Amino acid sequence: MNERVRALRREFDASFAAPPRSVGEASESFLAIRVAGDPYAIPLGDIAALAARPATAPLPSRRPECLGLVGRGGALAALYSLPALLGAAAGTSTPRWMALLRAGTGLALGFEDYEGYARFTLSELSPLGEGAKRRHVSRAARHGGTSRLIIDIASIVNDLTA
Repeated sequence: MNERVRALRREFDASFAAPPRSVGEASESFLAIRVAGDPYAIPLGDIAALAARPATAPLPSRRPECLGLVGRGGALAALYSLPALLGAAAGTSTPRWMALLRAGTGLALGFEDYEGYARFTLSELSPLGEGAKRRHVSRAARHGGTSRLIIDIASIVNDLTA
């Protein structure tokens, strides 16, 4: 925990050394997370809720990424392992965090590390080249010396509902 606090303090202090963003520059908001130790981001517009330590109930599924059924705010959703969906090795235990996707999808994504809120200007976002593309990722953001892969929620939803 102390290392996490030191890292947040360094990031906060470094933000004052970065050149100011132009006032009128368009931007997008994201949830900054880590998947298998790598930095990722999920567009906030695709998330209905974020919850810590979701309780799961068994849900029979042919998909190995399915971790069970979760409830949040009176709604039920199938919880899937985000690391497994992205092609990283993942355990079958309940993840530390859950992002419930927008209403109507009935889907939630579980992951281990939540880092906070991130806002990227459109100039910081770029598409991945053909050689760099990964499953369910088509863009990246570069900010403050860190690159984050942007998770394509529409791709995940299409995959899970096909």
